[in-house]
Amino acid sequence: MILVTCMKRIRDKEIAGLYQRGKNLNYTWKYRVNGRQKYLATQTNDLAKAIEIVRAFKASPFKEADNDFIQAIEKFINYKKETVNYSDNSERWARSSLKSFGNFSKNVDPSLVNPVLIKKFKAHLAGKVGTTSADICLRAVKSFFTWCVKVEKICINSPFEGIKIGSGSKSARISYCSRKTRDFIYDNSPNDDLTFILFCGFDTGFRKEEIICARRDWFFLDEKIPYVKVKQALAPPRLRKGEKPFRIKNKKERIVPLTKKFTNFLKKYLKKHNPLDFALQPKVGYGEAVYRYDFRRPFEEYIKSTCLKDSEGEKITTHTMRHTFASLLLSHEKVSLFDVAKYLGDTVNVAETNYAHFIPAKNKTEYLHKK
Repeated sequence: MILVTCMKRIRDKEIAGLYQRGKNLNYTWKYRVNGRQKYLATQTNDLAKAIEIVRAFKASPFKEADNDFIQAIEKFINYKKETVNYSDNSERWARSSLKSFGNFSKNVDPSLVNPVLIKKFKAHLAGKVGTTSADICLRAVKSFFTWCVKVEKICINSPFEGIKIGSGSKSARISYCSRKTRDFIYDNSPNDDLTFILFCGFDTGFRKEEIICARRDWFFLDEKIPYVKVKQALAPPRLRKGEKPFRIKNKKERIVPLTKKFTNFLKKYLKKHNPLDFALQPKVGYGEAVYRYDFRRPFEEYIKSTCLKDSEGEKITTHTMRHTFASLLLSHEKVSLFDVAKYLGDTVNVAETNYAHFIPAKNKTEYLHKK
């Protein structure tokens, strides 16, 4: 079957260069910038709407600079970093995704990208990577085009309108350690640094990067109820020369009460630390790596030496500690789901989805035989 491309030009001085093309007869506006031919895809076959889009585009203070895709990527990422929306990991993820789209589209002018091209890219990803990876990549590209529309005014509409993208994540495997397993891991820790890592994971529910970026001034040990406050580190004085910004997930600072066991350990472990020193390996600074200090190897070697497994018979990871923290807390009737969500820095909905099955339930079916 041969598809015939139809082109129909509109003869009107005010909207000179507007014409219909393709099997859907969508309008495209042809114009020139610095002698270079440019095109604006209106993504509609409604003449009145197309004219409105062209007028809005002509009146907008858009910056041309030939809309170079590679330059636009760097500008977008710098904007995200300046507005503290991207961490180092987010930057790598976004740049990789956008370069992938650029290679597929041959670095097309962003203003020419339409839903058809996005759908083709989506199908291209489906044939190369898994669903989760494809969704993550598409979310980065979608964020870029949202920026093109709302910030840079390169595009009038996002080409992602009407295109559904998954959440970019699949159901996590919620594994945890029993109290007996956790205590064995505590009691046989080979050094203080590893003990600190274990306490942060099992007793406060810290994520890996939070353990690495925790500073001495996070820990309030002399209060009536000792606690740790997870803090941002985005500017001086808490962000010192040569250090990278630490951004909490969801941007939510939170407070977690400290157990007596952890508090007694910290009073000795942090005794010689200055307020802004990192709690773990304070002399190790930032380099080219993602983390200033990666404790994964000593942690995995130690866990492997114990021959212990998690609740599903799989190896214990750094994130297993966080799941254990939530799971063991919720196994007690006096601890609410709201409290655990607050300590984790998650929403109640997220905590309920992941951990509600740990809440001890009374046998409510007995009410069937009670008045």
